[in-house]
Amino acid sequence: MADPTERTTIDPVQTASPGDIAGATGPDYAAELTRDADETDGINQTVATDAAEVHLRVGPNLSGERRAEIVKILEDGGMQDIRVENISFPIAVSRVGYYHEGDLDTATELADKISVFLDAPTGPVPVRNYENLVPNAPEGRIDLWIKE
Repeated sequence: MADPTERTTIDPVQTASPGDIAGATGPDYAAELTRDADETDGINQTVATDAAEVHLRVGPNLSGERRAEIVKILEDGGMQDIRVENISFPIAVSRVGYYHEGDLDTATELADKISVFLDAPTGPVPVRNYENLVPNAPEGRIDLWIKE
């Protein structure tokens, strides 16, 4: 049996259609945030990474309030270039993607820190190598997909 706290890195990524992602099933990871203010403040102070750009990808069922909470966590952690991208299909699994090998450490750090905020019951949010999907992506681009 696999250790549920072990990091999962999937490399390289195979392309999937929106239908594949929307049809995926699994446990409900998107429980509402129930942390008190002191605990949340501690998380905010530890999310900082060196990412030049974070693309926060959210599906149609994620509430505006939840989206704002995640953006605030990222901003409070020192991320300055956050681009919210509304995806037209439900996101089945939270994950962090990177496009250049040099961004793996940043992606892993973000995944570890955001996992605490998301209260992911299966362990850390997985990190995926997307270099084959967008070969001309700028260095420092990190994608954060949030399950609804």
